[in-house]
Amino acid sequence: MIKIKKRDKNSQNQDVYRDIFNLSESGMVLLDHQGRIVEANETFCQLLHFSEFDLKENNFLDLISSSNKKGDYDKLQEALSSHSIKFKGIICFRQKMGRDLTYSISLSTLSNTQTNKLYRIVTLIEKKSFSTDHPGKIKIETLKVDKMQSWQDPEICKFSTALDQAPSVVVITDLQGKIEYVNHSFTKITGFSAQEAVGQCPRVLKSGHHSEEMYRDLWLSITYGKTWFGEFLNKKKNGNLFWEKASIAPIKNEQGEITHFIKVAEDITHRKEMEQTLAKTEKQLRMLSQAVKQSSSSIIITRMDGTIEYVNPSFTQITGYEYNEVVGKNLSIFKPEDRPTAEYRIIWDSLLKGDVLRGEFCNVKKNNEQYWVLSSMSPIYDEEGKISHYVMINEDITSRKEAESALRISEESLREANATKDKLFSLIGHDLRNAFNIILVGTQVMLDKNNQFDRDKLFDYIRRLHQTSQNTYDLLQNLLTWAQMQMNQIHFNPKEINLRSLGDTTIGLFEEGAREKNIVMYNAIEDNLFAYADREMIDVVIRNLVNNALKFTNSGGTIQILGEQKNHHVTITIADTGMGIDPEHRESIFLIESTYQQRGTSGETGTGMGLPLCREFVEKNNGKIWVESAKDRGSDFKFTLPLKKNN
Repeated sequence: MIKIKKRDKNSQNQDVYRDIFNLSESGMVLLDHQGRIVEANETFCQLLHFSEFDLKENNFLDLISSSNKKGDYDKLQEALSSHSIKFKGIICFRQKMGRDLTYSISLSTLSNTQTNKLYRIVTLIEKKSFSTDHPGKIKIETLKVDKMQSWQDPEICKFSTALDQAPSVVVITDLQGKIEYVNHSFTKITGFSAQEAVGQCPRVLKSGHHSEEMYRDLWLSITYGKTWFGEFLNKKKNGNLFWEKASIAPIKNEQGEITHFIKVAEDITHRKEMEQTLAKTEKQLRMLSQAVKQSSSSIIITRMDGTIEYVNPSFTQITGYEYNEVVGKNLSIFKPEDRPTAEYRIIWDSLLKGDVLRGEFCNVKKNNEQYWVLSSMSPIYDEEGKISHYVMINEDITSRKEAESALRISEESLREANATKDKLFSLIGHDLRNAFNIILVGTQVMLDKNNQFDRDKLFDYIRRLHQTSQNTYDLLQNLLTWAQMQMNQIHFNPKEINLRSLGDTTIGLFEEGAREKNIVMYNAIEDNLFAYADREMIDVVIRNLVNNALKFTNSGGTIQILGEQKNHHVTITIADTGMGIDPEHRESIFLIESTYQQRGTSGETGTGMGLPLCREFVEKNNGKIWVESAKDRGSDFKFTLPLKKNN
């Protein structure tokens, strides 16, 4: 540590040390014997985003974050309460804005024998700029207080001790550039002791890397009272080179005259080595890019964790991504949201084993458009035979996949068209013909034997003929409506509709039929329940579902129309206590090609057209339809509708 001689103007020495204290790139703070902050330099305030006014008189422990491990906090608290303990470690601090940041700190005790005052000196280093032999471990060393130096002036004493413990290099020279003081960090980094350095010129560290012109510019700047900032490639005592980032400034006395120069520097050798390594890697990648840029296939090179290091020009042409937009990103950015993650995990696990894979994959372009590639994926091995990267060569096969998809759709459409045709022919050839046969035969019997029927028998004939006529009419109506749907001839007019009103209308239509079968029907939809849908279509859906419920519900049963609002949609339920549906038929009954038929509780027959038509209408209104049923326990036919217009 520098030895300060007592001068007439001792305040000049205080100013020198205060300037050094404030210029340091490490955060420094002085504490009194109770742990309260006496003074903090500018770097300390900037690191924690507090002003010096905010910090003064506050307890240092109030700045410590609660996220620290309890053991670390206890050791720091012990060091603060015991003036004979020096603390070094990694501590998490609370910034003024509430964010937690981790720093390396050192804590020492300073005493003044004249005033009997004790000070604690705390030095902060940003975590990114320090390294230790055992990261994360706390070191506590015991110092003998009676062996610590003390000076006549407490201000000089506390600043000098703080500088000597600072992790930054501090050098003070006279006006001719001869070294008068170096701190411990200078000795640790350069290998020169204080005795070897004092009296020497800083040129003893010259490596020959920089031009004489740079040194002349530096000297002119500081002799004219300016602060010089820059980087040096210097040479240690043992001849090894090291980089440092330095600020060199003049120190002035009370009259404004330059008396000394001070250099505060930080060892940035590790950062420079990383920059050189990165530059070398980038050069290799550019060479690789030149080698493959003429390929019509897209080529991607990644690290083992899937981080992209290189893509060729064909990749950018196909995907729309620029080179800089994907390098450094993970391959997962190309995964479509609808593709299962587990599928990609299996592929990546195979690559980690060293397998060579070839397959077809769906990826996503920058504009979210999906495209297909035929990909060949292989590991790249380093000199030690270990996997270091992966290379993927992708051929765009989107056109081929679209052609295959179009063929499948065409085949599906043809299958559905054939099923529809068969269904129509079956309905026309069987259901309609049988219905008309019943009507013709029944009316002929009435004509031939009208004088032989009593009133009750005649009424029974008329009732049966009416029911057959009604069923035939319903079949024709469904056929016509469905055909219009297939030819897009039905006008779709969605608007806000009152579902209670639709339920009341349907109950009124089937009230007589329900009375004949001794079935209770009621509408439980609330008055204020609305949906956004085409009224005519939803009217057809509810009528068909209630009609089916009447057919398959026994005498004494009940039918309910229910409505419930959930999130952004409404669920309508037609619930009956009827025959129920076997599990294997619950989905197929909504398909036009279904052949499933079941007679009602009074022998009623269905056409197989009602439920497929309901599905068409519900899906047209952005809803979905399904059934929940158990054999002999009734059925709940449910469908959803949007609450509001879908934008």
